[in-house]
Amino acid sequence: LSAYPNPTENDLTLQSEKIMTEVRLSDLNGNLVHSELLNSKSSKLSMVDHQAGIYFCEVTFEDGMKEVIK
Repeated sequence: LSAYPNPTENDLTLQSEKIMTEVRLSDLNGNLVHSELLNSKSSKLSMVDHQAGIYFCEVTFEDGMKEVIK
């Protein structure tokens, strides 16, 4: 799984060799700020509406595995 550009002020691009089924974006306090169902190896998340800061992006793959990036 790769995420770029990181940091970003606009779109965060996610790319994977495996199919992603869900993306969950949380702030440092654990508050869910975005959730999206997918069926793709790539996705763009708009970060324009989110305040500057650190976020955790949890990606679930079709095999049930999860990966978290900061």
